[in-house]
Amino acid sequence: MHEAGERRREIRAGTRSAPTGNPRPSSGSTRLQLVITGDDLGMRADWDAGIFDAVQHGVLTSTSVATNGPTYGAAAQALRVGGIDCGVHLNLIHGEPLSPAAGVSSCATRAV
Repeated sequence: MHEAGERRREIRAGTRSAPTGNPRPSSGSTRLQLVITGDDLGMRADWDAGIFDAVQHGVLTSTSVATNGPTYGAAAQALRVGGIDCGVHLNLIHGEPLSPAAGVSSCATRAV
């Protein structure tokens, strides 16, 4: 927790880049950037539509996509076309696995 507070202070002071990787203004400006991410893209068509609508209207600035979701293919295509900032939603419990259990046996057989 202490490290996160230190990072925030450095970002505010302009001595560290913001989490988005964009450099902070060095002119002493206190302008903050807010990133609002739409979660679970690729899981349901109605959620996907809402996320893309919110991005188009400036409500969301990014999204995270679940690559094993049932609507991932269509969502990925829309992301490519729209040039939307996107991260990966690590999904370990819903949907079909992307790899066979034999290929990830160290993850699939270990108790959590």
